[in-house]
Amino acid sequence: MKNGLTLLDPDRFDVRGALTFGKDVTIDINVVIEGDVTIGDNTHIGPNVILRNVKIADNVTIKANTIIEN
Repeated sequence: MKNGLTLLDPDRFDVRGALTFGKDVTIDINVVIEGDVTIGDNTHIGPNVILRNVKIADNVTIKANTIIEN
């Protein structure tokens, strides 16, 4: 979290793979990361999101209840 990641509730965040992230990344509650996931700078991940084997660009907002894979 010292490297630019903000978790709104670390107890409700699940990483099941490898996460690489840029600066100023905010992750809401109940987010699941699976496989190899890269998240760019200035990105907000909404609640209840599942990310599987994806690369998310800079300046992106992913809305609640979204599933993105491959």
